Amino acid sequence: MDFIKIMKSESHQAMLLTINKFSGEIFMKIITALFSIILFTVFFTSSSIAEETQTIEVILDSYKFVPEKIVVEVNKPVELKLKSVTSIIPHNITIDDPESGIFFNEDVGSGDKGVVSFTPTKTGTYEFYCDKKNIFANHKKKGMVGTLEVVEKK
Repeated sequence: MDFIKIMKSESHQAMLLTINKFSGEIFMKIITALFSIILFTVFFTSSSIAEETQTIEVILDSYKFVPEKIVVEVNKPVELKLKSVTSIIPHNITIDDPESGIFFNEDVGSGDKGVVSFTPTKTGTYEFYCDKKNIFANHKKKGMVGTLEVVEKK
């Protein structure tokens, strides 16, 4: 009887060992597949977003924008990366045309940075400007104005 119990016990352990080994292999295959799917999704999603977003750096200087003219495509996301190079005077960038999907007023302090994101929905030419005013000057009247041109996709 003891011999039969030992044989059953050993075969049972061998069977459990085989099941555990098989389960471990399946588990590793599932983990590898999931990891591959995640990497694929992250890689292609981030690269397609980066390709679709139109990113433009805009410098806010003493009563001027650089560049003064920006051209973007309609129905494609836009990101304006703002950088103030002034040491004392704060500025902002403003467009107020809700019908075209372009409306923002972003303050950028002296030496600071900011970001404006929007998606233009209508072609046309739109004025952007600094609406700051101080005792000595209205920034827009002093020439802190630029043009945003929204064109059809190329």
